[in-house]
Amino acid sequence: LIAGLLAMLVAFLVGLSLMRLRGAYISVATLGFMVIVQVVLVNWDRVTRGARTFAGVPPYANLWNVWLWAVIAVYLVWRIGASAFGRDMRAARDNEIAALSLGISVQHSRLLAFSLSAFLTGAAGSLWAHFITAFSPRSFLFTQAFNIITMLVIGGLGSVSGSVIGVVLITVISELLRNAERGFDLGIFRLPPIYGASQILMAVLFVLVIVFRPAGLLGGREIDPRSVLRRLRLPRRAKIR
Repeated sequence: LIAGLLAMLVAFLVGLSLMRLRGAYISVATLGFMVIVQVVLVNWDRVTRGARTFAGVPPYANLWNVWLWAVIAVYLVWRIGASAFGRDMRAARDNEIAALSLGISVQHSRLLAFSLSAFLTGAAGSLWAHFITAFSPRSFLFTQAFNIITMLVIGGLGSVSGSVIGVVLITVISELLRNAERGFDLGIFRLPPIYGASQILMAVLFVLVIVFRPAGLLGGREIDPRSVLRRLRLPRRAKIR
């Protein structure tokens, strides 16, 4: 929670200037700020230990409490999206002029959304650090950012359910390819190690989704758990009859 609050505070202060921009300029400015922070962390050796690895982090996080926090985060995001504030954010995203005509403060909505996302990201980063127990400033640059963006784009930027599906899909692919990168046997043939295969495949998937399905797998649709449960119960009732 402390990591999330600190990230939220930094995002709020930075967002006061960034949210005045529009479109792709916000993404470019955010990327530039990320590079600045990473350079400072690597070179400010007295405070951050530079590029050296932070080892000995207490293993407070395990698979079960990470799952618990993930479920809580997804539920909170889903509730926020279904609230009046969530509708204001979607209106500001979809049509800025229409949102302004309805009296919605686009800059205010974007700033709050930016700050809330930073809180969740900071909390997730803290759990990740306590899970792997060792990290360095270089762990949070382009590779990690690209993986997160790929998860969101493939699942669907306008859907909480799509984001979850994208995370699961990319994580499974990455873990499978991590073993394949070491090389494996195909009968009489042995496939040599292919280092970086997971990044290459994710880049290809990213391009294919952008070209053929720009809205992602689910687009702006959500998976309703109640409808899924009803579909699971119907066959059982039919068998009983």
